[in-house]
Amino acid sequence: MAARGTRARLSQLLEIARLIARETDASRLLERILLTAKDATRADGGSVYMVDDAARTLSFALLVNDTLGIRSGGDSGERIDLKAPPLYDANGAPNHASVVAHCVHSRQSIRLADAYTAKGFDFAGARAFDAAHGYRSRSFLTVPMIDHAGAVIGVVQLVNARHADGSPASFAADDQTYTEALTALAAVTLERQRLVEREQRGRARIPAPK
Repeated sequence: MAARGTRARLSQLLEIARLIARETDASRLLERILLTAKDATRADGGSVYMVDDAARTLSFALLVNDTLGIRSGGDSGERIDLKAPPLYDANGAPNHASVVAHCVHSRQSIRLADAYTAKGFDFAGARAFDAAHGYRSRSFLTVPMIDHAGAVIGVVQLVNARHADGSPASFAADDQTYTEALTALAAVTLERQRLVEREQRGRARIPAPK
């Protein structure tokens, strides 16, 4: 059941914090964080993007949508066939036309009531997705995952907020605050995983004693 109450949301945050302490699989934690944010804000769908600084690219990690019955990426085993927007344009300039790329470059959360009428962003990808699936993407909440050094390492995006009766709604300010708290926990999870991976690579390079 979706929950918007302060007490319910605090309980969810505490449960995620406990999971971080005992769950070693970052992909499972990211999926739990995305689903928690989606349910708490009554979003119909959501996705997680990862930032590859070395390649200067974005990629999909998770994609879920209740209406369309989509659950791809992560532990689902289902491949995500959508292409993430570019972080930079053909000239190497930051891409601010994409709301996800703009979120990375600005390091700020973005709430939109209706993507089709939003000024300053190109939602051609969303429109193409909608046309292919008979869907209507409307409200968006896009939140950066920021690590301890201030770098954006990923993005959580929620789509189509709903009222309790299922009718279209917009994401509220408290939805943004709550999702930002969840993405902070997601960043901790990813940083921990990367630290473990660096340690493992370091041990692998150490020659075995003869």
